[in-house]
Amino acid sequence: MSANGYDINMGTYTITDTKVGQWDTAYSWGDHSTAGYLTSFTETDPTVPSHVKSITTTEKANWNTAYGWGNHATAGYAVGTVSESASNSTIVQRNSSGYIFANYFNTTPNDVTSGVTKVCVETGNDGYIRHGTPAAIASFISGQSMNISGSSTSCSGVSSQVTINYNNNSNSSYQLLWGSGNSVYGTASVYLNPSTNYVYASSFNCGDWFRSTGATGWYNGTYSGGIYMQDTTWVRVYNSKAFYVANQIAATGNITAYYSDERLKERTGSIDNALDKVCSLSGFYYVNNDVAKENGYTDEKQQLGLSAQEVQSQFPEVVTLAPFDMETDEFTGEVKSKSGEDYLTLDYSKLVPVLVEAIKELKAEIEELKNGSSN
Repeated sequence: MSANGYDINMGTYTITDTKVGQWDTAYSWGDHSTAGYLTSFTETDPTVPSHVKSITTTEKANWNTAYGWGNHATAGYAVGTVSESASNSTIVQRNSSGYIFANYFNTTPNDVTSGVTKVCVETGNDGYIRHGTPAAIASFISGQSMNISGSSTSCSGVSSQVTINYNNNSNSSYQLLWGSGNSVYGTASVYLNPSTNYVYASSFNCGDWFRSTGATGWYNGTYSGGIYMQDTTWVRVYNSKAFYVANQIAATGNITAYYSDERLKERTGSIDNALDKVCSLSGFYYVNNDVAKENGYTDEKQQLGLSAQEVQSQFPEVVTLAPFDMETDEFTGEVKSKSGEDYLTLDYSKLVPVLVEAIKELKAEIEELKNGSSN
């Protein structure tokens, strides 16, 4: 029934003949049935969903009297469609299992000033959010694998746990991690192999000694050579490699090289005409020229020496390629001229046998002259 624009639930009412007679006597009404008046009325309440509470006539009257409500839609009251699904612009309603479905929940961010007592999580892939205590969440996470990627990741709090796989000797490469302040870092350029106990990096910069123990030291894996010690006296070159220095070698003691033991030598001839050969050589003073300076010999001091070319013409065994011009083939080990100019040097110590024989020849000539003059 409607009155003044408001729906009124009056229940079910019946106008009886006695009531009609009373109205006729009281108000001098005529015959209602012939005059077109309502002689009977029956109203049945409409069926409403079980989740909507019936609004009684008394409640409506009370509201109208107390608040004078008008149109609910224009007054801002809830008049939207009720829905159990996560639809837009609907009033949320629990379903028969007590669940609420929604796409998003907007809350005040970072409002944890009063402490965290519950944490919302999803325990499966069902889309349902459940809450648990921080201790329960931490207990669940403990022992789980975590894969964190990105340019940077930070973690703050009272404490954190990281599972360490101790005694892992797998034959694989792993990054090294190190800490700085509250951060942990790792790079692909520094890694290790637990199986071989090798640490790999493009270079190592040590602010202190690079230390090794036992008969070990530095080793080059590409060319199979290095430097090591196996006793308390000698620093050795590993794998019988040659030692090249592109500068001076200075020693406060003797420099002992090669061998001279006769038991290791098989004589193949004598040094003949040593005096004449020595006399064909010229000793002279010199300074480094521009070509020598271009190759690193910048000393301006005057020096003395021999010509390698002159010595080579008489004693080729004493002459070799100058070290600054040496280049060793990486695969064959052949030593050749780096510049292609074949710059030479000579081993002055190897001229000693020549000088010994030249002196002996000179002495013989002197003796012969003495003997001739005495006759």
